[in-house]
Amino acid sequence: MARRLSTSQRVNIARGGALIQCVAGLLVLGGCFGNPPLGRVHGRITLDGMPLRHAFVTFLPEHGRPAQAETDGHGNYELIYAPYRMGALLGPNVVRVSTYQPPEGGDTLDDGTPNPDPGIPELVPEWYNAESVLVRDVQRGDNHFDFDLTTRPPVSPNADGSLGR
Repeated sequence: MARRLSTSQRVNIARGGALIQCVAGLLVLGGCFGNPPLGRVHGRITLDGMPLRHAFVTFLPEHGRPAQAETDGHGNYELIYAPYRMGALLGPNVVRVSTYQPPEGGDTLDDGTPNPDPGIPELVPEWYNAESVLVRDVQRGDNHFDFDLTTRPPVSPNADGSLGR
């Protein structure tokens, strides 16, 4: 048989529930649970002076989810943070650009033989993707970042040993 709660116990439970609802509401309004502040990010990417078509652009923040886009036929992009949320997290972001796409269906076929589809090769040098030297500081509002990439190696290393121009 269930024990009946006193009036003071019911009031304390109600207060605790209200407190939990207030805290949850503040967290959601404050940017927690998937709604952090974003800056709209768009621009154009070229490689050796030509539009870089169908490349994948990724902005990697110090903490949190990356934002991504695919360039169009003219090299233009606009970052997507999450479904129906355009932009990237505020602050410094390492930028990676890549054209590589693995073979459709993987490296081997169902029968174990090598896949004859080579996929799409990487056209972008490593200093713009896996070892990217590109960093952009995303601010609230509109951020227009064009990237004029070249296949020439960077001129010299930075003082910290990373590649730079």
